[in-house]
Amino acid sequence: FLEIVREMYNEIEIDGEKKLEPSPDVAKLLIFWTGSKNFPKSINNPIKITLNDYYDIDSLPAASTCFNQLKMPLYKDKDGKTAKEIFKTKLEQAYLGSTGFNSA
Repeated sequence: FLEIVREMYNEIEIDGEKKLEPSPDVAKLLIFWTGSKNFPKSINNPIKITLNDYYDIDSLPAASTCFNQLKMPLYKDKDGKTAKEIFKTKLEQAYLGSTGFNSA
């Protein structure tokens, strides 16, 4: 998971110092996951990831924004694709297809 999120950042150089700049997809993921485009600041409700091996591996990740929780199946290699490739595709489908709270 962390590798996939890391790939969503662009390495830039400012005054000779390398920094990571989030792509627009980071905000979309956070909105899907937490309901906000920023990381939660509260230590009482940190972000959480739950991997469940009883979820259908063909389903998309789901989010409980009130709890800052991302719930996903435990993806496995399938049809010549690695679990990481499947997870990345499913995660992108989930957050890019999400309309959020402003859809009404």
